[in-house]
Amino acid sequence: MPATRPSIVVVPGAHHIPEHFHAVTTLLESDGYRVVGITLPSPENSLPPNYQGDLTTIREAILGELHRGLDVLLVVHSASGVTGPAAMQGLAKRPGSSEPGVVRILGISAILARPGQIGFAAVADGQCCQWRIQKDNRYVMYPYDQPGGIPEGPGAVICSPVHALYNDMTAEQSRWAYDLCVPVYGDMGSVVVDYAGWQDVPMTYVICEEDKAIFPQVQQEIIRNAGIKPTVRRLAASHSPFISVSHEVAALIEEAAEQA
Repeated sequence: MPATRPSIVVVPGAHHIPEHFHAVTTLLESDGYRVVGITLPSPENSLPPNYQGDLTTIREAILGELHRGLDVLLVVHSASGVTGPAAMQGLAKRPGSSEPGVVRILGISAILARPGQIGFAAVADGQCCQWRIQKDNRYVMYPYDQPGGIPEGPGAVICSPVHALYNDMTAEQSRWAYDLCVPVYGDMGSVVVDYAGWQDVPMTYVICEEDKAIFPQVQQEIIRNAGIKPTVRRLAASHSPFISVSHEVAALIEEAAEQA
C-alpha cells in the first residue's frame, strides 16, 4: 500500500447517482479511503444532448483531488466508462513523476470507446435487454413492474428495469434503487470522445456475470474492441453489484487502489 492512498472518484452510469454507491462508499470510508461521488449534470440537459457539462464536472472533481496532492483511482460504471476516461485527458500520472495524477481506472460493466468511436459501437447489436424508452426528448426507465419477454427486434426484448439492472437483490433493495434513478437526456454511451484514459493508465475491468443490461459476453467484446489487456475480475452479480454485493465491490476497489 502506498504511503498515501489514492482518492477514489466514482462516476455513476446513466440514470444513477452517488447514493446508489452508498454501501460501497461507507465501506471504503471505514477503511480510511477518501471517496468522491459525482452527480452529473446530464439529467438536466435539454436537447440536443451536450455532454461537455458531464466531462467538465468529472474533470473538476479529479482536479480537486489532485490539488489536494492526492492520486486518483477513477471508478466508472456502464455508460460512464465512455465519459469518465475521456474527462481525464492530460491528468494521467506520468511514470516516475512525484506529481499527483490518475493512476488507475476501475470499470464495472463499463462501456469503453476508442477515440473517435461511438460508445455503443462496442456493444453488439441486439444483445441487450431494453429496460428504458425515449419519451418527451429524454430517456426514462420502464415502470418498476414492467412485464418482460416482449420481442423488440432480433435478440432483444423489453424487460423490467429490475430484471435488467437489479436481478440479484431483494425487492426492497431493487425498489430503493429504482426510486433513486433519474431520467437522462441523450445517452452517454452514444457520445464520441477524443480521448480514452485507459490508453494511458492501467485498468481493472469487473465483468458482472448475471448482468442482463450488458451481457457478460458483450462485456468481453467491449474489452476486445478496446484493444487493451486490463486486469479482469468477475462477480456473480447483476449490472449493479455496488448494491447487491457491496463488500465484494469495495474489496475490488481496494485491490485496485493497492495496485495503483
